[in-house]
Amino acid sequence: MANPRYFGLVVAAVLAVAATTTAATQGEIEFFEKNVRPIFVERCSVCHGEQLQTAGLKLTTAEGFYSGGESGPVFLKDDPERSGLLSAVRYEGQVKMPPTAKLPEEEIEALTRWIRQGAPWPDTGFKTVTPDHGPGPQWTEKQRSHWGFQPIRAPELPLVNDEDWTQTPIDHFILAKLEGQGLA
Repeated sequence: MANPRYFGLVVAAVLAVAATTTAATQGEIEFFEKNVRPIFVERCSVCHGEQLQTAGLKLTTAEGFYSGGESGPVFLKDDPERSGLLSAVRYEGQVKMPPTAKLPEEEIEALTRWIRQGAPWPDTGFKTVTPDHGPGPQWTEKQRSHWGFQPIRAPELPLVNDEDWTQTPIDHFILAKLEGQGLA
């Protein structure tokens, strides 16, 4: 039998997410897809994505965003200007995100505008589609050119002097580097 206390926590979490989710207008959806989701994908998902949720924060779904992380919520519906996400990206508090370098000002402004709108999240997460197929976010040319979206192809093998040494295609690359360094 399920633990009633655990069940109560799950119900409370679901209600909290439902309470913070707002119906997004078409303009807000377009703004999110064009300006906010790309920031989460390019800047945040490595540490706060599907595989890794640093500090318990997941920024690839509405539920993860609205639930916050170990240090609390990242969005305050009643006081959006004090939201943890804005504090972190503005480098105003102890937590500074991303940790490697401050976001460009236009990205901070996009996140600020989105938070002020009530942080409407148009769906329940990232769509699993390729950049050119099916519904989902609008992909920029830069995103479309990412190596992960390129078709798999066999690379051209480098020329080597000692063809007898190679047994697999990988050996061509190893031997070419060795020969390039004057090593046998």
